[in-house]
Amino acid sequence: MLAKVFKYFYAGILVLLFVGSIAFFLYSLQSRANRLLSWDEVHYLEALKKGFWANWTESQTTNFIQFAQYSWAKACKDSVQIAQIIQKLPTEEQDLHILRHFHPVLPIYIWLLIYQISPSHWVEIQSFLLLILLLGLICLYLQTWELRIIVASLLLTSNYLNETYQIANFHSFFSVVGLFFFYCLQKYLLHKDVKNRILLAFSIACLILTLETYIFLIAFSASSYIMNWFIRQKSTVFRSYFQEVIQILALVVVFISILQIGFWRSGGSFKSWAYYVYRIFFAQNDDYQTVSWIGVLQHFALNHLVFSICLVIISVVFLQKNKEVSLHIQVMLMTYTAYLFLIAIFTVHTSYLVPALVGLAVGCGQIIEQNKLNLQLKTGVAISILCELAWHFYYYPFQKTLQQNQQAQQDMAFVIRLAQSVAYPILADGNHVFNFYAQSQQFKQLRTMSLLHPDFYERIHYRNFNRRHNIQQKEYAAVILLKEMRNYTTKDFNFLINAGYHLVELQDYRCFIRKDLLRD
Repeated sequence: MLAKVFKYFYAGILVLLFVGSIAFFLYSLQSRANRLLSWDEVHYLEALKKGFWANWTESQTTNFIQFAQYSWAKACKDSVQIAQIIQKLPTEEQDLHILRHFHPVLPIYIWLLIYQISPSHWVEIQSFLLLILLLGLICLYLQTWELRIIVASLLLTSNYLNETYQIANFHSFFSVVGLFFFYCLQKYLLHKDVKNRILLAFSIACLILTLETYIFLIAFSASSYIMNWFIRQKSTVFRSYFQEVIQILALVVVFISILQIGFWRSGGSFKSWAYYVYRIFFAQNDDYQTVSWIGVLQHFALNHLVFSICLVIISVVFLQKNKEVSLHIQVMLMTYTAYLFLIAIFTVHTSYLVPALVGLAVGCGQIIEQNKLNLQLKTGVAISILCELAWHFYYYPFQKTLQQNQQAQQDMAFVIRLAQSVAYPILADGNHVFNFYAQSQQFKQLRTMSLLHPDFYERIHYRNFNRRHNIQQKEYAAVILLKEMRNYTTKDFNFLINAGYHLVELQDYRCFIRKDLLRD
């Protein structure tokens, strides 16, 4: 009798957990209603508006030869050669690869389809699509409804996942495509038939066309399998796979050519990797100097306390029992753990960590399912996640987020009214966002040139021009500085004030307006 009551109690906890986590996702989505598109999202929207053909053929971006020539001239600091090359390049502000922030094309296709359905709610529809895809993949991986609910609730309770899935973001798509890849990989290694070979090749092609960090998932997983084969002295098995690997790679090439023929013309991933190599090794790693690797991992663990504890326990207890844990599950967990530790070095936004969070959660669910935990332990895990969900419900700033979005709308309206009232250009950090909402080209692109020691540059077709003198000559109606991730100092602010500009503090920006243009 007591066991039956306990079973009903466990079922009730699962129902509460699932309903509560879905409600948390929807409530947090509602708190972002009517928000402005972010810096990245405006660029992605401009990219998708170019249409399918332009993105499929990469007709509006530099080809790989042009990119290599420009990169070499820049590395050699040959200003004459640089000037000659950039005259032949597509307009930087319209270059599709730049608009996609050097990311691949697959999410653009999906956004393009959604945009045709609802231009004003394409981001919200994307959020529901990602939620459905995630839940569907969890159902494919896990066979029991109780573990499906536990893993899904654990993920939907995460602020990281909520915030990432509810904005237009490449990492959110990479998290579901990564799960799809490992599912196809596991199926293929269990049954090496033609259907699974084709599915695996398709999943790899999708991975390649979703985010450039696919190289880490493929490299880590392949290395894990190869090491296992050699450790178990089964190198002959490894050699027998060589022909199949060649066939799969050939299919990957075919699928990439179908999904984006311009991948080969533009250089695809190689351009993206070259860009990051330049930023890390030749630009003094300026973008990532403020990132604390330990701090990122600590923040991740504290925001997913129940999951982190479960992950440690599983790693210590279950992964020691090699015979009791499927090799494929071990590889998946090791790959995503390596991905988490590596990507943490470059994490300027928590969305970077979401693919690792999703992969590790599903992998842990598989281990728990395979080892058949008793009802008491599963109930304890479910109650812990429910407590964490209640904690997030209590502390998540739903109302504050809604108010911040409303304030951002008001600030944008203020800046647009300013622009419409004057004929002078405005030098703005994130000028494309203001131009998008103002439907103008009045806002000029401000470049700091250095996050740690910023200055006032204007970016015009691959070139940066120092505008301190122009600011002093009052050639701009205003100078708008983004507050977040900008290290302008009091000295910089005083320079603008002494040049005849008045500071107006907005929520996300410091807006310096020419005093003679201010109205009483």
